[in-house]
Amino acid sequence: MVDLKFPPEVERSPLGLTRSQAAKALGVSEEALRRWEAEGAGPTVVRLSERRAVYPVAELTAFINSRTKPARDDAAR
Repeated sequence: MVDLKFPPEVERSPLGLTRSQAAKALGVSEEALRRWEAEGAGPTVVRLSERRAVYPVAELTAFINSRTKPARDDAAR
């Protein structure tokens, strides 16, 4: 289970992270988040208005956990 750790300079609102903050937390570009949103493939985004969206921290964590695979045990070969 992954628990996102945020640097102190990332101010989290109770609603979630901005696209820029979410991209930094995930280690991807803002464009990747936009593309995933358009494809319905990324973390859940909450659209507050046409121009404002936030990514709830719990949803980002769930997204990462859904994509996490157990490490391969090379010793088992």
